[in-house]
Amino acid sequence: MHTTETRSGSKQIVTICCGAVKGKSRPYRSPSELDCVLPHPHPGDIRMRSRLRGTCAALLASPLLLVLAACGGGGTPAAAPEASASLALEKRGPPPATSKTVTAQECDRSVLGDTISPESIGEPVSGITLNDWTWVAATANTPAYCRVGGSMTPIDPAAPPINFRVALPSTWNYRYVQVGGGGMNGSIPGLTGGPGAGTPTYLARGWAVAGSDSGHSGFGAEWALNDEAMKNLGYMQMKKTRDAAWVLMKRLYGGKPYFAYWVGGSQGGREGLTVMKKYPSDFNGIVVTVPIVNFSSLMLAPEWLRIQEKPLANWVTPAKRTAIVTEMMRQCDGLDGLQDGIINNYPACRAIFDVNQGAAGRDPWAAKRCPGNVDPDPADTSANACLTDGQISTLHFKHTRYQFATRSPSTRAPSACGCPARTRGASA
Repeated sequence: MHTTETRSGSKQIVTICCGAVKGKSRPYRSPSELDCVLPHPHPGDIRMRSRLRGTCAALLASPLLLVLAACGGGGTPAAAPEASASLALEKRGPPPATSKTVTAQECDRSVLGDTISPESIGEPVSGITLNDWTWVAATANTPAYCRVGGSMTPIDPAAPPINFRVALPSTWNYRYVQVGGGGMNGSIPGLTGGPGAGTPTYLARGWAVAGSDSGHSGFGAEWALNDEAMKNLGYMQMKKTRDAAWVLMKRLYGGKPYFAYWVGGSQGGREGLTVMKKYPSDFNGIVVTVPIVNFSSLMLAPEWLRIQEKPLANWVTPAKRTAIVTEMMRQCDGLDGLQDGIINNYPACRAIFDVNQGAAGRDPWAAKRCPGNVDPDPADTSANACLTDGQISTLHFKHTRYQFATRSPSTRAPSACGCPARTRGASA
């Protein structure tokens, strides 16, 4: 875990990057090192992600986060816009000892309204319409809560709206958490979960929870051609959703949170780093796991890999997974000083399998290379399966860093993996 503290005015902003497990940590030295996505196929990936979730769950469950961040009856909504200043966090000391309680009767359009003024939102919208006021009964793990949904109309009529949702618990302890999305977003994240398996949900903790679809629905890509939609994905939807949730909490509970947190992984982790930079006064604490930092490489990598595997001889079949996993574990598990079935020092592991690093002529897959380039049993799914020259060339390709064209192709160092060039802007 690496924590970074900055100050905005009189408030303390605490950023927590969950990038270590079993007490092993390494300070992050640059933004690019925050990308915790492991190379695939990777033996420790699923287990490591599970441990990361557990680490963050423990942080949220403990008083540590609250201590670090501590430096930092509903009524009828007024027709006039809530002043932007009233939406800001402020240092007010400890929250009231008694939580605020609301009932199903208050989870109603007459209390929450059917619109929110655009002037109440810190980024431009042309209108906000509420379309869902539902009281959800308590379950074994989640208390009763008021679910409020809405849609934010963009400034550009050609841009898609932002759909958002806020879950307001029946018993509120003056805390708020905003959950990030995943992938390219396109749907509202679930609001009834928590930081990890076996831990209380956010609603069970008495926290209000909010999230959005980031300004587009579904998995199509047409929205990405619109400038406002791209800005919504990049940063504006986080601020817009937070401010709308603020208004609804004031309307239902008669007050605003004393503490506000962001929690997200992958795309949601990137969103967390973004709100820390662009809106440092909006959140007391930010919990980030495996954030997407290098978006270009993330988007390009699958396409390059598909091109590499087009020749049948280069295709790494599913049958080889166990053999690949076992070999990577053999060479990388102990790089962090602990043989525990988890590859925690993944930068060093990547360096081993990137043949463009280190001594020339290295062959990290030598132990798995099929003698004479003949696979005696292509269907072998065991750890003893061998790999052909073409399959090893694909693994070399996969672990070779993408090189953006910053100089002419004639002066660029040749690839040691025997793979096709992966440069941008090079002449044919």
